[in-house]
Amino acid sequence: MDERRSWVEVDNALLSVRQQCEILGVGRSSIYYAPRPKRFSDGQLNLLRLVDEIYTKHPFFGTRQMSDYITLHKYPCGRHETRWAYEQLGLQSVAQALIQVSPTQSIRSILICLMMLRLYDLAKCSARI
Repeated sequence: MDERRSWVEVDNALLSVRQQCEILGVGRSSIYYAPRPKRFSDGQLNLLRLVDEIYTKHPFFGTRQMSDYITLHKYPCGRHETRWAYEQLGLQSVAQALIQVSPTQSIRSILICLMMLRLYDLAKCSARI
């Protein structure tokens, strides 16, 4: 994408920028877009450093547990601030998240487990005979 964007010539006499972008399959707004550098306040930088330091020691902390830990040890910190810091640093909890199961799936899995237990009990009883 970046390579194709560099092929567009703004001062081309034969093809307009719109036509060049259409041919290359590039959005015209991306030609003029210049990303702004990220600027963080001192408080945000301190939070990022703190989250990075704590995450290094406790990678299994999610955003809720991390915000509770920071509030307990350093200064008050909300979960949304912690989530923002996780996003900025590209972090993710190592702990496995709970799997969301619909009620029909859970009933089905319970029935399957009960059937397997029943078969296990039957096999165990037949082995005794």
